[in-house]
Amino acid sequence: MKLKEKLKNYKDEINKSPLQGVKWQDESGSKINISKKLTSYQKQIENLEEKIQQTMNVVVMGEVKAGKSTLLNAIVGEKIAPTDVLEATSAISDIHFSESKEAAISRNGEIKEMGSIKEIYEILEKHQNDQEFFDDSLKVSIGMPLKALKEFHLVDTPGLSTITKANENKTKNFIEESDVVLWVLNANHIGQSDVREKLAEVAKMGKPIIAIINRIDEIDSNPARIEKFVQKKLGIYLQKIFSTNAKGAYEAVKESDQKKLKESGLTDLLQYLREEIEIKSEKVKKDSIESSAKAVMKHYIKFHHLYFNRIQFIKNKLQEYTQELNLKKDEIENEVERYILDEFETELFANEKREILNMFKQMRGLDKIFDTSISKKDVKKYVKSEINKQKVINWWKKTEKEVSKMLKKRWSSFAEEMDKKMEKDFQKLARKENMIFTEMNNLSEQNESIINEVGQGAAIAGIGGVGMAAYIAGLGPSAAYITFGSALSSVVPPLAIGGAIIYGLKKVLNRDKRLNDLENQIFDQIKDAKKTVKNQWIEKEVIPQIKKKNKKISDKLKDEFARKLTVGMSVEELKDLEYDIKNYIDNLEFEFIDEFDLSELDMESEQETDKDNNKSNNEKNYNLKNEKYNYGIMKNKIKKKFKNRDDINLNKFNNENNNKGI
Repeated sequence: MKLKEKLKNYKDEINKSPLQGVKWQDESGSKINISKKLTSYQKQIENLEEKIQQTMNVVVMGEVKAGKSTLLNAIVGEKIAPTDVLEATSAISDIHFSESKEAAISRNGEIKEMGSIKEIYEILEKHQNDQEFFDDSLKVSIGMPLKALKEFHLVDTPGLSTITKANENKTKNFIEESDVVLWVLNANHIGQSDVREKLAEVAKMGKPIIAIINRIDEIDSNPARIEKFVQKKLGIYLQKIFSTNAKGAYEAVKESDQKKLKESGLTDLLQYLREEIEIKSEKVKKDSIESSAKAVMKHYIKFHHLYFNRIQFIKNKLQEYTQELNLKKDEIENEVERYILDEFETELFANEKREILNMFKQMRGLDKIFDTSISKKDVKKYVKSEINKQKVINWWKKTEKEVSKMLKKRWSSFAEEMDKKMEKDFQKLARKENMIFTEMNNLSEQNESIINEVGQGAAIAGIGGVGMAAYIAGLGPSAAYITFGSALSSVVPPLAIGGAIIYGLKKVLNRDKRLNDLENQIFDQIKDAKKTVKNQWIEKEVIPQIKKKNKKISDKLKDEFARKLTVGMSVEELKDLEYDIKNYIDNLEFEFIDEFDLSELDMESEQETDKDNNKSNNEKNYNLKNEKYNYGIMKNKIKKKFKNRDDINLNKFNNENNNKGI
């Protein structure tokens, strides 16, 4: 597939993201438009598309006094600038081809000064201590009528230690736009200065780095030994290493002394630049763009993994919290129901029953005080006045207050426990997310502009990360969102209950009975009255109202936990988004492996073709059987991994292998 087509496919894939149009809520409740973040990735791909048509850029970097300017002068064969002027002024220069020698100073793309190279550098020297002059908008352009510069631009940067805050971002931008980096090391400081961190930053951008150990003539050690040392210490970041004497090389160029030029080490460097940069510039540029595109897409996939992990976390925690809420709801319901029934059995009419019992004892003289003033008529009158619906209402008012206190205490305690648990759970998520961010940052700092766009740390998804505890605290304790109104106090016995009590007692009290029979029947009737109250009111109205109230509190808490978790989306929306992102990631990873990783296998396969042609037919048939067997294993793995996606890529896989005769 051609590079342009590849990049177009990447842009198309970004447009298909299920996160397009999704509004994610942040800590303050504001909506984050994820589409804007996705646009950052698309912009990176568009920049790479533009680079296909651009002249290749070569950035020159290095330490102060490493001899960068002298090396540049030697490479182009002209004294572009006074030695170390750029380092002294912290300026960055773009050296490019032009029909005549010319130079300019521009700011924000607008030319401010034009003149000869000498005149422009005199202006720079004049302002060398003026940091405001060398701000982020300054750019120095130098045009030279050199054939080599038709193929690439040279970008000269200040010494690493002189890169200021003002031009640090601009330096990084130039590196991001570069295709190759020439890294100049001072042979006198090898092993003393640590440039590993800076090299690592550039290497993460997917840029090939060529190391140039300059001023090699100033040390006693063998150049090969120095190169070996650099390879051992920094080789992981470097594509090639050269040793040079830039000062001697420049003198040799001016004197046309080929022997001296060869001894300076510049000949080998120039040959490599011509073969690997100038002549193969298109391939180098293509490789660089492909490498950058790969880094962008890996970063892009990780970006989706972050949201997928967050949604999975939210969904799982909602399910977990809901289960705990349901268990707690049942537990509290059972506890309250037992309390009400116990209070009902032990407290309702308890005092009245004791008073009635005392009255009968006094009439019999059982308490050794025979009171003839108390008669059965008095007992009947007391029972009529005290065993009634109002007593049931009074009992419930007292009991209801205790029930409300119990509900509030139990639910508030549970809400506090859940808030603490939620904090811990989000801290775990934060650690997981930070690991992914580390991977994203390590993938490619070429995409630092993307990282800045989508946000560092847990800020990417709006909530979470190490700040989640503060976020929870900011929302307030969940218990504060529970209202314990007086709904239970409005539950009163129906009129029928009062009528049933009166009717039952009336039948007993209207008859003239013996003292013992009257006593037994009164207590039996009170028992029946309580049974009626229990069956027709406590079990049919009070307990259901308690359950309803309890469920309302449980649902309110569930909604509150969901509000904290679901970032402004419904549970169903989150489930749909989770499914879509999972399939999208699977598709991306399948295509990504197909285009990048498997292409390496194809190259290895091509290299083995000639060897395979020399094998006997029996050997070829044997190998074909093995390929069929391995193909079957790989196909099953693909089916298993991508079972929820369409069969487009699997069919592609089949067709490719059918062409091989498998």
